[in-house]
Amino acid sequence: MESTDESKPSYFVIKLPKVLDNVSAESMQSSLDDISLANGQVMVLDMTSTEFISSAGIRLLIVVTEKFRKIGGQVLLAGLSKNVQYTLKICGLSKRFSLHESVEAAIASLGE
Repeated sequence: MESTDESKPSYFVIKLPKVLDNVSAESMQSSLDDISLANGQVMVLDMTSTEFISSAGIRLLIVVTEKFRKIGGQVLLAGLSKNVQYTLKICGLSKRFSLHESVEAAIASLGE
């Protein structure tokens, strides 16, 4: 999905699975490794369906976020369930990510 507003950075949305564990995280990692973000682009990770995240899923989020930050891109996490939010919080990682209530809120934040 691309942004049509020229004043906002271009973005695309990727929906994450219901369970983000070692099997699904490995699959997502290989898919995300194939994506190349240009400087200034934004990846929105839609986590509205994600009910559980393991340490492998957390590692995936960290690796992807850091990879795209290094090339000038940005990763936004959207629609986190209370369970996933709590998991990130107890791991001390909730402030490390750009968290948004919904995909729409994440996209709207790009115009600020």
